[in-house]
Amino acid sequence: MQQIAQRVLTPIGARSAEDAGRFVATGGGIEQRSVNFLNALFENAIASGASDVHLEMDLIDGTEVRLRRGGTLELLPDVLEPDCARVAKTKICAKAKLDDLERLIPQDGRMMLYMVGRRVDVRVAITPTVSGYKLVMRLLDSSNVRTDIDDLDMPLMVKETMKRLSSQPEGMMLISGPTGSGKTTTLYALLQYLKDETRHIVTIENPVEYAVKSFTQMGVDGNMTFAKAMRASLRLDPDIIMVGEMRDEESASIAQKAGTSGHMVLSTIHANSAAESITRLMAFGVRGFEIAQVLSAVIAQRLVKRISADAVVHWREPNDVEREWLATRNMDYPGIRLPLIFSGGYVGMLPLVEMIEVTAPLRRLLEGGNGDESAWQTQVLEIASEQEQFESLAQAGVRAVLQGKTTLDEVMRCTRESSCIPSSCRWEQILIYRGLLSVECLETARQDIHKARKLGHIVGLQQALIDRGFCTEIQILEAMNMSGQTKKN
Repeated sequence: MQQIAQRVLTPIGARSAEDAGRFVATGGGIEQRSVNFLNALFENAIASGASDVHLEMDLIDGTEVRLRRGGTLELLPDVLEPDCARVAKTKICAKAKLDDLERLIPQDGRMMLYMVGRRVDVRVAITPTVSGYKLVMRLLDSSNVRTDIDDLDMPLMVKETMKRLSSQPEGMMLISGPTGSGKTTTLYALLQYLKDETRHIVTIENPVEYAVKSFTQMGVDGNMTFAKAMRASLRLDPDIIMVGEMRDEESASIAQKAGTSGHMVLSTIHANSAAESITRLMAFGVRGFEIAQVLSAVIAQRLVKRISADAVVHWREPNDVEREWLATRNMDYPGIRLPLIFSGGYVGMLPLVEMIEVTAPLRRLLEGGNGDESAWQTQVLEIASEQEQFESLAQAGVRAVLQGKTTLDEVMRCTRESSCIPSSCRWEQILIYRGLLSVECLETARQDIHKARKLGHIVGLQQALIDRGFCTEIQILEAMNMSGQTKKN
């Protein structure tokens, strides 16, 4: 696929602080202290990879500052006195083009900062409170728009399945996850992969998070709903439509029709797991046979903290609580070892992905109706568990733990208790849990398979592992017996 060359953003060589996207004081005293505080705050937030900046402005007691890093809020020791807080709010309102005198209703705006050599868009939300104001500012790093799907730290089979399904001429892919789980980054990474001169890409968002000149981007506000924007997009001759959120029956119905009429639809949906994304569509009134016609894949995503490269890690056996957690998810095998951070800590975030491809068996299940929701979701998981790219969020988390990329505490924190758990693991997963195969070796074997397929050859995973000497045929057969699978020729 021919890719359009990307213009790499370079630090702005500005003649003044205003041009460089910083807060500027026109006087001294309180104003200068407020500006210095804001510039230092945002520089710290951007450099440390924070996703949100929270300002709790109490007009009597001063302002508390918190940053959301790694999915959790951290209280900073800095407190801005009331006089400086009022000036800081004025500066933010001016840069975000908001009314500083508004005292009664919430406001939403946007501003752009150039700091630490990067351009960062900032979504600003200001809400009056009983004691002053609440300001929440979402940091959107423009460098993310250049991220390709191959740049994401996901298993090879997940990325290849995403690329294959999103490249189809029609269909629909849905990504679910809480706020801050990386859904938009994954969507834009897919769009970056798909972008070339032969495709017209339309995005519909509230608000548009990343500006891309080669896309047709539509912002949803009080005058434009998602449903209206989606109808309008269909008249623009699109090939791919990215919808920021599928939130109601009307938008789901339009997306379903678009996905069956020569368009690829990518969107997000509120659901706790990949399987629940399908029942969410049904709750929107989309019937099972209509979902079977249009749906290509459903994805659930979470972010966990990544262990820093310079951390000192000790490997240990699971404690009783961890072993029980693993056992209830069919992942407790003798010899399993977990990383414990001895010194150092976390840096950055790591995505966990649960991806279900809607294959022929799943389409037949959808066409037959949903029945009891819990039993139906169990059937979906049993079908998905045979797919090479599928891991439940818990399984994806444990794989990352065994690679030393994160800790089980992090995985347990971000994966909820669920009654729908796959009843078995695939044989290659069992080899990993038993310590007989490393995740890195499995990825290498799958890369060999992928290269061979490009050359017109078909190589099975078992043979690829044996040829590489990563495990023996006896080990594979034992793992197959434990998983209930039979060897495929």
